[in-house]
Amino acid sequence: MPIWSNQVPKDSRGLALPLKRAPTNGKIVAIVTNEELIGCNTHFWGGHTTPCEGKDCEAHLRGIPFRWHGYLGAVDVQTHLHFIFEMTVQAADSFKAFHRANRTLRGCIFEAKRLKAIVNSRVCIKCKPADLRERSLPKAPDIRKCMAIIWNVPDQDVEVEGTLKDVRHLQFNPNPMDDPILAAEAARREASA
Repeated sequence: MPIWSNQVPKDSRGLALPLKRAPTNGKIVAIVTNEELIGCNTHFWGGHTTPCEGKDCEAHLRGIPFRWHGYLGAVDVQTHLHFIFEMTVQAADSFKAFHRANRTLRGCIFEAKRLKAIVNSRVCIKCKPADLRERSLPKAPDIRKCMAIIWNVPDQDVEVEGTLKDVRHLQFNPNPMDDPILAAEAARREASA
């Protein structure tokens, strides 16, 4: 049953912000709202990017390669939309250099575009200090909490219904014992019996 209200919320999304990457065509021009860049290893698994959960990671156990992705909050200079920007190691180099020179990323205006109009082509990022005399930036998002919601994984300070571990990725497997996760679970059940 829906809960109706006559009050319009400031932002109905709560902790979640949209996730953006450098577009295939065009560019993103935005101002960073976080002090620092944060990232983790990820897998392309089940049709989308998911965080690597270490030695017990299902994608890791299946031999799916990982790569690092970095994240930061940013505000689009045209639309004023606050979002999370995702980047690879190579694209993060410009942000690392800006941080070394300025000791913060907050207030860094950047332009992100792909070198070729191809989905997976290399991303080029140009950074410089933004003129913030006539612009105020929103509070920086807690990237870990936002990504926990986007990825539907638990975070120690975030309550999320369900987790990725609770969801079996749909794959045809005629012999369930060929599945290393199911085989490990069966071995644990036998050992405890």
